[in-house]
Amino acid sequence: MKAYHVALRPGGPLRREAFRPPRPGRAPLFKPEGGLWLSLWREGWGPEWGIWWVLRYDFPTRRILKAPVWEVDLEGLAIREAELFLPDFLDPGVDGWLVLPEVLEARWRALPEEKRESLPRWWTTWDVATVWLRVWPEGRIRFLGTLGEVCPEEAVRELEAEVSNAPT
Repeated sequence: MKAYHVALRPGGPLRREAFRPPRPGRAPLFKPEGGLWLSLWREGWGPEWGIWWVLRYDFPTRRILKAPVWEVDLEGLAIREAELFLPDFLDPGVDGWLVLPEVLEARWRALPEEKRESLPRWWTTWDVATVWLRVWPEGRIRFLGTLGEVCPEEAVRELEAEVSNAPT
C-alpha cells in the first residue's frame, strides 16, 4: 500500500528532522499530536486530493499547485485499520493507523440507536482516508513533484476555474 503527503501548509521538505513523534504525556483527543499524516488517493482524484481539500475547506489560490507531493511505501509496516472505538495512537506495537471516515460512519449508522449513543464519532474530524504513522518511514519516501505536475489536468482546470470565479 502507498500513501501520500502533500505539504499544503508551509513547512519545508519532508525530512526526519521535522518529524515529531506523538507526545506520550498528552492524551490524544480525536487527532493525535505529532506523527506523520498521509492520505490515500481518493477515487477519481488521485494525488490531487490536496486540490479537493483546498476547494472544500480553504480559499483556493494558484500557489497551492507548487505544493510538494511525496509517496510513502507502507508495505511491511504494522498498520491497523481503526474501528469504532478511538484507537490507542501511542500503542508501541502499531506503526500506524488507517482511518477511513466514510467506512466508520457507515458502520456507526448500521448500529442500533442505543449502541450509537455510547460511541463518540471521533472520525468526523478526519477529512479524507488517512494513514497516520507514529514512526518515521525510514527509506520509504519518494518525491513525486509538485501538485500541479503530479495531478491530472482536469483537477488543475477545476482549481483554476475556482480561483478565477472567486470574488476579489
